[in-house]
Amino acid sequence: MGNYSEEMLDKMRIAVNKVGLGDSTHLPEALLTNPPKFMFGDFIKRSPKFPSLFCMIVNHYKMNENVLSYNLSGMGCTAGLLVVRLANQLLQVHKGTYALILSIENTTHCCYFGNDHSKLIPNCTFRVGGAAILLSNRPSDRNLCKYELLHDVHTHASGSSYRSYISIFLEEDYDGHVGVSITKDLLIAATNAIDTNLTPLGPLILPLSEKLLFFKNVVTRRIF
Repeated sequence: MGNYSEEMLDKMRIAVNKVGLGDSTHLPEALLTNPPKFMFGDFIKRSPKFPSLFCMIVNHYKMNENVLSYNLSGMGCTAGLLVVRLANQLLQVHKGTYALILSIENTTHCCYFGNDHSKLIPNCTFRVGGAAILLSNRPSDRNLCKYELLHDVHTHASGSSYRSYISIFLEEDYDGHVGVSITKDLLIAATNAIDTNLTPLGPLILPLSEKLLFFKNVVTRRIF
């Protein structure tokens, strides 16, 4: 596309090698054209030929017309975890039903065409992919299910902590190119989120022996 400097290309090559992406990964078709084709322009004249992803799934599996859909797009990696929590809550209300979770990755939105080094990571780590999970609360499916969803814990730290808030940020560079800046604060934000999540999750998953050991250590530290 002629936008990247040689220094930027070198840094992206190094990043791609460190990430370990192989030659079998895919980029969206929109990025393989010159210039890239994004939503507007080409979208207007071609959109009637392409129904939504949800509609294609309903049509392919011949689902009933009373099926409910929820779209959590634009939330990055967080969406995959939030949709599991949403499905879990919906299954508590709607008995004898299924919840199909489809998590997809598409780098079109966050692909960066400028030369700000802080925005190169999404270009080198994100590709096209997807995964699906079928959840059921039907008692007859208990013996057929591979796993049982017992607990889900979520902590929203990015809104209250400024360092977490700016650790991943969509913004324009000096030349007007939009990209996702990833700073070193991401490691701190992730560590804090893990610590915060473990506090409510620990009592739910630890065996009684570990709980007693933890209680003993707490009492010992306070005494001595």
